[in-house]
Amino acid sequence: MPYSTAADVKALAPTSLTDAQIADLISSTDAEIDLLVGIQSANPLATRLSALMTASTIRAREPAGVTVGEYREDEGDAPEAWRREIRAILRALKAPTVKATSYTSIDETGREPV
Repeated sequence: MPYSTAADVKALAPTSLTDAQIADLISSTDAEIDLLVGIQSANPLATRLSALMTASTIRAREPAGVTVGEYREDEGDAPEAWRREIRAILRALKAPTVKATSYTSIDETGREPV
């Protein structure tokens, strides 16, 4: 089951792509999420991450602004804000890495009996 829907993505990045085309992009994005942080089940952060990553992919393929004559409309810095949010969500979803320190021996002489 995909983490996000075409409607979630279109809310972030209006596009002329069909829902089926967006669904294909979502499945690719979700596979990437599974590789990066493991399979997520019913996690709203995974839904948001999937929508953001898919919208970012769509935005990279389409122009960031519209020019008509002398009029130009830019979207601003939304993709950069998305990248920051994607990094933050990935940090939140990744399992912490626990590393043991290296012990060559444990001194039991100073330990009190239980």
